[in-house]
Formats: sequence, C-alpha cells, structure tokens
Amino acid sequence: TVPHARDVVIDSSANKAYVSATFQPEVVVFNAANPEKLKSITIQTKAGGRGNTAKFSAASLSLNAAAHRLFVVSNSPHEVAVINTQTDEVLNVFAVPGAKGTIGVSHDPQTGNIFVAAQGTDNLIVLNGETGAVVADTPVGAGALNVVFDASTRQAYVSNRGANSITVTDANGQ
Repeated sequence: TVPHARDVVIDSSANKAYVSATFQPEVVVFNAANPEKLKSITIQTKAGGRGNTAKFSAASLSLNAAAHRLFVVSNSPHEVAVINTQTDEVLNVFAVPGAKGTIGVSHDPQTGNIFVAAQGTDNLIVLNGETGAVVADTPVGAGALNVVFDASTRQAYVSNRGANSITVTDANGQ
C-alpha cells in the first residue's frame, strides 16, 4: 500500500501512523490501532519554471504531535512540506536553498525551526518554520543523511554517512 516506504511516525494522541512514500509526492495515513489505510496526502511541489515536470519526492518525516505538525522533506526538488495533522492538509511547502539531496528532517518544538540534512551538499540547513527563511547553513560532513533534534539538550545531531561521523549543532545550527 506504500511504494518504497521510507519513514514512519506515530501520532498516538490522534491514533494515526504517517508513512512517507519515497520518490512519490505523498504521505500515507493509517489508523494506528489497526492496519486500515485512512488516506493519502498529496504534496505539490512549489518548484516552478516553464515546463516543470518536477514532483515532490517524500523522504524523512518529523512529527510535532503537540503542535499538530508533520514535516516532510523532499529529496528532489529540495523542499520541506508542513502538514496540519488535525486536518491532514498541507499548510506550506518551503524551498531549501543551498541544499541538494535533502533527505533528513527534524524540528525544534520550542522555536518551530526546521532542520534539513542534505547529502548532496554535505550541510545542515535550518529554516524558520513559519516563513521558510534560512536561519543557518552549516557544513556538517560528507553524505549528511539524517538529523534529529533533542529538545532537552537543545542540540541537533546529524549523521554523515560518507564521513562516518556525527555532527552536533546547537539550536541555531552552529
């Protein structure tokens, strides 16, 4: 039911499971209490241009259950979608300037900032979660594959596949 499933997050308060369909412009929603598929959320790219054939390509997910927000990163074009988990509607799609091969995503529940790991440019981009403006663009190591933000330590951890390392930044991406 989910082609090339990449990631899954569970919103236990809403009894939903969200699954990204890699290379597809969608996130599939399941009832977490049973294997029933509830719906698919289609994400339209904002990458413009005449004759544009690009489509959002879902990869990693990050859930802020308290704020009812799901963040979905697209591998190409390099974008992040913000979904309202109460309505399962796409609220915003932000470009990730300075990044190629975006594949990992996390968020800071305190500030709303979005962290994006880019394996093609070996960097971590931090975006303002309301406006999509770049807060930081930090080199982290070859093949930045994923990122997780720890709200208790106020640090982001980036796994760098090509460098065989982990990079740790503060909440501002430094």
